[in-house]
Amino acid sequence: MARLNLDGVSRSFGGVQAVKDLSMSASPGRIVGLIGPNGAGKTTVVNLITGLLKLSTGRIRLDGTDISELPPHAIARMGVARTFQDIRLLKEASVLDNIVVGFHTSDKTSVLAQAIGSPGVRQVRRTIVGRARALLDEFGMAGYADFLAGELSYGHQRRVEIMRALALEPNVLLLDEPAAGMNDVEAAELGVVFRRLAGRGLALVVIEHNMRLVMSLCDELYVLASGELISHGAPAQVQSDPRVVEAYLGGEVC
Repeated sequence: MARLNLDGVSRSFGGVQAVKDLSMSASPGRIVGLIGPNGAGKTTVVNLITGLLKLSTGRIRLDGTDISELPPHAIARMGVARTFQDIRLLKEASVLDNIVVGFHTSDKTSVLAQAIGSPGVRQVRRTIVGRARALLDEFGMAGYADFLAGELSYGHQRRVEIMRALALEPNVLLLDEPAAGMNDVEAAELGVVFRRLAGRGLALVVIEHNMRLVMSLCDELYVLASGELISHGAPAQVQSDPRVVEAYLGGEVC
């Protein structure tokens, strides 16, 4: 498993500083929350980590290796997976096939072998399907394997997207509002799965507006406001920080 480090990371869009001099880390077995009001720069941070955006300053390291200049596909192959704020599923494909797509980096068979359907390719396919079904079991969605992804509720589509990210077998998992569209019971069930993943050694970074989930799930929190880090620490410590109360939480969390 790997440790993710951001060192003095900044990103500007013209004269707008979206992220300013941010340093943070995510360690194996821990769940890190990245929170803040809308427009605070949270998704920009995830886009920088995954290579969708380039840094203005600073660097990002994965287990000591600088990944700041790598393209997204190379970062994914190194073990960094993500979900998106807006769900990006193949709506006309089955739930199972949407998850199978996520295993593409594990499938080393040649294009020719796939074209002729060799026995080795068929065995790889069976293995991948078995692993996809295991993910469905873990997320309590085994009965949905043959449903079209577009037929699912918003909350269930969120789960499928998370499973597809996990199909990459990442060391670091970045989750952009994973509980959006879920009620408190569904969010709590998802939290149990995240805690189990952390128990296996994954480093999780969670952007989330469900503060009940954040406070119960995360080992530590980073709070952004207008692109700047205003607080960092354990949930109870952050919750009582006057800067956080003023900028974000208000009377929402007690």
